[in-house]
Amino acid sequence: MRPTPLLLLLFAFTHAAAQFTPILRKSAAGPPSGRAFSDCFALLPDSNARCSLTIYVEKALNPLAGHAFLSLSKSNGYDSVVQFIGFYHLNSREALFSDQPVPAEIADDAYHAYQASCQIQINPVQLNTILKAFRLLKEVRYQTFHFNSVDFVLQIVNCVRSTPIVLPKNRSSCKNLKIS
Repeated sequence: MRPTPLLLLLFAFTHAAAQFTPILRKSAAGPPSGRAFSDCFALLPDSNARCSLTIYVEKALNPLAGHAFLSLSKSNGYDSVVQFIGFYHLNSREALFSDQPVPAEIADDAYHAYQASCQIQINPVQLNTILKAFRLLKEVRYQTFHFNSVDFVLQIVNCVRSTPIVLPKNRSSCKNLKIS
């Protein structure tokens, strides 16, 4: 017996919906915005909490169209908080035609497409260090070739690494950022 086109369509829709169902419950705090973003992680106590930082990379055919973003999670075994965070320019026209610093935002990146990911287990103290870094990076401006989403993610990852990851060229416009 061959499946009908309607049955195949229903199966495809169910499969597509299942891909967008998060394994961990996403926080209801909404897009990352300063204090509210930090507060959603404070809902779970630090004792016995498991935390992780996941890096995601979207590689596009156009070299200017790739994107890097990350997620932070905190779980106590029963409840979990997860935030997906990306760094974007506010005005694509300004960023596209110039490498001048332009206004930027830290935005919710839930369900963004990606081709590769890497998860790093961190502890609650390291999570709090990362949250402090977000507050400092909120004022950084986007530059297509000098501080884009990749630089943003590396800045966050380097907060919790003993040996920093450095790009081949000195591209970061906030290389002297000290987070403690």
